Amino acid sequence: MAQVWADGGADYGTMPQKAIWLVTPGQQFQNVPNGKTLKVYTATLSYLPESPQGTVGRADLCGRDAQGDAVWRLQIVYIEKQRTLHLTFPQGLEIGPGGYLEVFASPDGDATPNPTGPGDIHYSFTATLNAVVVARRLAAKRKRV
Repeated sequence: MAQVWADGGADYGTMPQKAIWLVTPGQQFQNVPNGKTLKVYTATLSYLPESPQGTVGRADLCGRDAQGDAVWRLQIVYIEKQRTLHLTFPQGLEIGPGGYLEVFASPDGDATPNPTGPGDIHYSFTATLNAVVVARRLAAKRKRV
């Protein structure tokens, strides 16, 4: 097991971004390495608007498998401007080998007036990178009579 962390920003108006995970200085990954699972335990989010019109930021976080399908998702997470929102997941949100964590600074649909404005959602995650545990099947023993 290794402690890993990700730190970055997602700009409004851009496509969802994969988090870049740091293992040790000089080692990083976006997709979970083969034979490993990633367990995300904390997410820290801040909204930094470009203008006074931005009052609330909206983030969507998604753990995806190797095929790009969602395995877990946190949608419509609102963050007040110039504030920090800290989320904890005591059991950990798991992503398997080849999967990745995606961050999207999303607009608020067609809400009028739209409280979200241009800016950046700054994110930080802590997690562990664990070896895949393969369950062994136990063979039933037969009694000879």
